[in-house]
Amino acid sequence: MATELDAQKLVHSLEQGKGRTWIWLLVAITGASALFFFHIWSNILNKQGNHSAFFRGLSNARGMEQAVIARELAKGNGFQTKVISPVAIDLLEKKKGDKAFNDLIKYDPDAGFATVPDYFHAPLWPWVNAQMFKAAVALNNTIQWRTEADGRPNFWKLAPTEEIPLPDRLIASMAAVLMILGIVVNYFTGRLLFDNRLSIFCAGLCLLCEHLWEICFTGQPQMLLFFLFSGVMHCFVRALLAKQAGTGTMLWNAIAGLLLGLMCLTHMISIFVVLGALIWVGFAFRPNFAQPGVILALVLVCIGPWFWRTYQVCGDFQGTAKLVSQFQVRGTESQIMRQLGKPDESIEPLDRRSKTQGQIRMQSGAILQHLGGIVAAPLFFLALLQAFKRPEVLSFRWAVFWMWMFALLGMAFVGLDGSAHHASDIYLIFIPFMTFYGLSLILMMWSKLEINIRLLNVMLAIIPFFLSVMPMVSAFTDPPKTHVVFPPYYPRVISGLGEWFDQRDIICSDMPWATAWYADRNSLWLPQTITDFNELNDYRFNSRITGLFLSPESGYRGLLNEVAGEGSEYKEWAGFIMQMPTANSNFPLKARRPLPPKGHYVIYADRDRWTQRND
Repeated sequence: MATELDAQKLVHSLEQGKGRTWIWLLVAITGASALFFFHIWSNILNKQGNHSAFFRGLSNARGMEQAVIARELAKGNGFQTKVISPVAIDLLEKKKGDKAFNDLIKYDPDAGFATVPDYFHAPLWPWVNAQMFKAAVALNNTIQWRTEADGRPNFWKLAPTEEIPLPDRLIASMAAVLMILGIVVNYFTGRLLFDNRLSIFCAGLCLLCEHLWEICFTGQPQMLLFFLFSGVMHCFVRALLAKQAGTGTMLWNAIAGLLLGLMCLTHMISIFVVLGALIWVGFAFRPNFAQPGVILALVLVCIGPWFWRTYQVCGDFQGTAKLVSQFQVRGTESQIMRQLGKPDESIEPLDRRSKTQGQIRMQSGAILQHLGGIVAAPLFFLALLQAFKRPEVLSFRWAVFWMWMFALLGMAFVGLDGSAHHASDIYLIFIPFMTFYGLSLILMMWSKLEINIRLLNVMLAIIPFFLSVMPMVSAFTDPPKTHVVFPPYYPRVISGLGEWFDQRDIICSDMPWATAWYADRNSLWLPQTITDFNELNDYRFNSRITGLFLSPESGYRGLLNEVAGEGSEYKEWAGFIMQMPTANSNFPLKARRPLPPKGHYVIYADRDRWTQRND
């Protein structure tokens, strides 16, 4: 009898008591862990139709560039890079003098070229990944599960059985963990503003948003931004609740200011988000105008030392990052970063205005795509007209609006190129909060209809959920059919360059980020002209540019005219790209070899470096 009573109590606790909470928590952890494993480590449909796994290596140039910096940090070399752009050389020489770049490289005939300081990227994301790499290297040195043929531990070497390097998976894993942690923080924020069910529904939508998982694959810092911004918004909600309770709000806003500073150290476009936050805090907590001042002071304390470091390195506190705002005004980002010695020209305000207006129209037209395809999120803008009862809910929506508005202006000023995961696209940080208000508006409008038909009420929840998770359903049922990411990146082939070239060499390439990351060699971004190449080789690199590595990054064009035509940005290199026999006849790199698969790559070198010889 006692056993039956105990069993009934257990069942009751599981259905109504704390046991139910633990069950749902276990379900959530299991689901998140399964999605994490299937996306990054092993796709359950991997064997069906020879489909590839979801994760096929880092997919973004900026992500690889920051991975290179993280590796150098992990090795103790400081905030250095092996990706060298002509415009970075040009900026340094203009600010520091003609011989500054040669002095910076410090060429040693025996040791080769040192890596050069990076003055393009923000520091926090590479630093986070560097700590992860240090831990992984220390673990590998202890248990030695990744070794050379002679038994020496080598964490970085691509194993014979690997198609995707382990460091790529670790970077994507770190991003995914930060995404999940951010969703957890947003769940608790939603509970403070709305209710438990709405928060769970929104958290589920975010967790099943394929757009967010794909961003984890890029290697970019957006998921660190997502996590930090989630903390910022939670602090702002806590501050609003403290204001309603008549208690102090300064501490919560100060923590938010510190997190905003860390966001700026993750991606400098976050400065626009800070401007929106300052305006909202000034209105929401008036007449206490000291609070936005404290937030601004904390942001400046965070970013000031980094700006000073960049000024010390290159003579400009913005570094080369400021040049990305010239996108569409002076050409593509590639054309801007590959230029050498171009005289400074003022940009007409009319050009800036036309670009910004066009960007706002383009981004507004694709708002659903930018918000991850979650159909409820764009309804946030209608929720601005809704009279919510709780004052903190009313006020917080304007926090979301003002920060989004300034982020939009920032993204329009810098410019997005329409690609799925642009380096300056930060719409994703607003997805959870816009979804909160969009779902709340749907529920409020539906409740006013007073429809008490259970089937229709269930459909109201299912339809938006189903439409929002369709991209993930499609991803699972029809995974990628290739095992590499376009343009394409073949880590095993690219890493082989590291065996043909050593630290004394510099490889010029149209994808220097991939060459630097997978081959671990200094890589110069292909200059715009052959004349610039010869000038760099002769006067900056002591004739140590010994390789020219070309890929579909420059060769895959819809028309031949796009490679060799008058308006092509690769016009001068068309003969090399199309592997014409006479292209390198008057070029210092005489040897040539197409690389597999199907000759997608071609390497030009100072000599035959790939034929094995018996010494």
